[in-house]
Amino acid sequence: MISTLINLVNLITYAIEFAILAYCLLSWINVRGNSNYYRFRDLISRVVNPILNPCRRILGKFGIMGQIDLSPVVAIILVSVIRSIIVRGLILIHYGGLL
Repeated sequence: MISTLINLVNLITYAIEFAILAYCLLSWINVRGNSNYYRFRDLISRVVNPILNPCRRILGKFGIMGQIDLSPVVAIILVSVIRSIIVRGLILIHYGGLL
């Protein structure tokens, strides 16, 4: 049971990280019109922007936002940290460390 939850957490967080990386790579390609590529890029943007926008706001408050958007790097680091915390918490709960 616990391994299933850990696998689910890993799957979701790795999918988020993959989507962020895909968003970064797709942002370098300029395509106009109603192509399948445009639809895919729009879908990725809708998934990733709710994660990246808070990172952009925080980086902007510290004056870090400039020519290069560092929010994907910050978001991937945060997702990795959150994954580690959740997985370690599940392991501790399973082995009775928190109960």
